[in-house]
Amino acid sequence: MDRANNIFDQIDTDKSGGIDKGEITIHLLSLGQEQETVMEMLPARAAPRSAKPAVKRKTSAKRGLMASRGKPRRDGLKVLS
Repeated sequence: MDRANNIFDQIDTDKSGGIDKGEITIHLLSLGQEQETVMEMLPARAAPRSAKPAVKRKTSAKRGLMASRGKPRRDGLKVLS
């Protein structure tokens, strides 16, 4: 999990606790992904800065409890088993 947190922190350049479209775009381009491919993968319109980030760091172990019963977590993600 430490490796995942380190990667997350590298991408979250503004240290907001979330990864927005600009941050993931810059990260993918720095890894050598072509700009056209990155633009195709991401939504055409960026959300305003005040909107929730596309990816947010998990802050509580309780959030994943419902997923173990096949129900979505509160953050809308599903855990694959």
